[in-house]
Amino acid sequence: MKQKIRLFSIILFALLCSGMDAIAQFSPQFDGVVGNYERTLVVNNFNDGTAALQALIDDVSSQPTGGTIKLSGNIKLSNVYLKSNVHIDIAKGSIIKGDVALTKVAIFEIGNSATAIQNVKIFCSQSDRTKPNEDIAEKFVFDLTEFGMNGKVRAIFLSNVTNFWLSDIYIKDALTQFNGITMNPYILQTSTDNSIHPGLRDYQVVGSPSKGDVHNIYGKDQHYGYGLIQIQSARDVNFVKLSGNGGVILRLESGSNIQYVGTDNEQEFGVIKGIKASDISQTNGFAAVMLSPHGRVNGDVYMENIKSTSSAFAVVMAAGFFDAELKDTNGNLVDPVKFKKGRFSGPVVIKNVHAIFGLNAYGRLVQEYNYVEKSVQAQYPWATLTVSAETDKARIIPSAAAIGHLSLPSKTAIPDIVEGEYVAQIDGPITSSGFQPCLTSYYNNTVYENDSKNVDCSILSVQKNEVEEVELAVFPNPAKDFVAINSKYRINHLELYNVTGVLVKSYSEFDNETSIRLNLSGLTKGVYFFKIWTNGEVVKKKLIVN
Repeated sequence: MKQKIRLFSIILFALLCSGMDAIAQFSPQFDGVVGNYERTLVVNNFNDGTAALQALIDDVSSQPTGGTIKLSGNIKLSNVYLKSNVHIDIAKGSIIKGDVALTKVAIFEIGNSATAIQNVKIFCSQSDRTKPNEDIAEKFVFDLTEFGMNGKVRAIFLSNVTNFWLSDIYIKDALTQFNGITMNPYILQTSTDNSIHPGLRDYQVVGSPSKGDVHNIYGKDQHYGYGLIQIQSARDVNFVKLSGNGGVILRLESGSNIQYVGTDNEQEFGVIKGIKASDISQTNGFAAVMLSPHGRVNGDVYMENIKSTSSAFAVVMAAGFFDAELKDTNGNLVDPVKFKKGRFSGPVVIKNVHAIFGLNAYGRLVQEYNYVEKSVQAQYPWATLTVSAETDKARIIPSAAAIGHLSLPSKTAIPDIVEGEYVAQIDGPITSSGFQPCLTSYYNNTVYENDSKNVDCSILSVQKNEVEEVELAVFPNPAKDFVAINSKYRINHLELYNVTGVLVKSYSEFDNETSIRLNLSGLTKGVYFFKIWTNGEVVKKKLIVN
């Protein structure tokens, strides 16, 4: 019997893999055009060109249909404010530095005001985007190295902006303390009594980056706690061909000032949703993609072709949590009604992830190290690992897994749709190379919260790795037109919920049946959950409908 079930599982897995299709080529979000008006600025010897460029931006933006600025040379810029209908075409090979005399520098600020700007573009028309993404010769450069480790600088800061394009950028970092590119909501504090705790004040989210495309960007030597791009809030944005080393390449992390806005407020502007990411790769860092919703109920995310080499994970999905700033002096949440742990209402779709094992990943406070397989931990004990340059809290660790689904306690868990948990719909193969065999065969390249300190190949016998006869099985899974449920005991009642916890269907009055077949017609594609009453217990099973 075990052999038959094992053969069925192998066939089902093969069918699943063969049926995986990549997300279709993303349709561009950006559709901005400008008139033929053109201005040129050449600056050499890293002279400060801020005033000259700002004057050109003001001039071009004042034209009825905007225009393009051709920028080239070796130039110093700091706090340049882009305006509507201005496209900046930067010659490849140009190097831009920020002014180290300023604190919290943003070299380009886009939409940092209550008045939204639109139709803006920073790019290199000369770039050959078919070349490898790390090819510095095909890009222009933001050189942040003069700020030194822990310097507070961003290459580009986006806030209240819609219809934007960023591409062809090489960010040469130096372990600075901000992400190279940051997307934040623009928030107004509407209450005036600053003696009140920030979490109890009133805020209005005016806008956030929306309808944009970010392509062909590389980051070098990024801080482990930051990285290439961080999204505090963004809507309907494509991210294609992003890569680099250190930190996180694409952070979907809704913290910062948005944490003070109530969890269920400002759903239109103050969230992360409509995000599509493809061809995201990471080397020697924490993760290629990180989802960390803090205290926001975010929306849908689609990601494909994610790769990590010698990083802790390729994809990390952290549970929602409360920022320390939302607590009073006693460590209590200032308003439990206003604030809930964040999550993604979804769907979160993941396709085609590959992780390559290495010894130069980053682990924080032993958190990620706990997911490293036990025999590897024995070979590389925490106390002997190199402390990272950025902080004494992090160390250089071995890779843990392809996916860290740390928003759920286990792969069979039903997400708490109120507090911090969410699921991912894994529609494509999750593969790895160089890891211990049990990571692939038993954990399926994905570890969950409860797997911490328990990823141990030595305790997984051959028998445990086999698919044993179970008391209750749901198949096929993924399913399309129907699903069968076989139970060792009589099935009394069952309910089907969607990923947001809404009851979709309810079935009862089975006539001593231990095997039932359910019609799935009318169900949309996605992740669902069964609650099945049998033998005096409630069994929970996940179902994917294709």
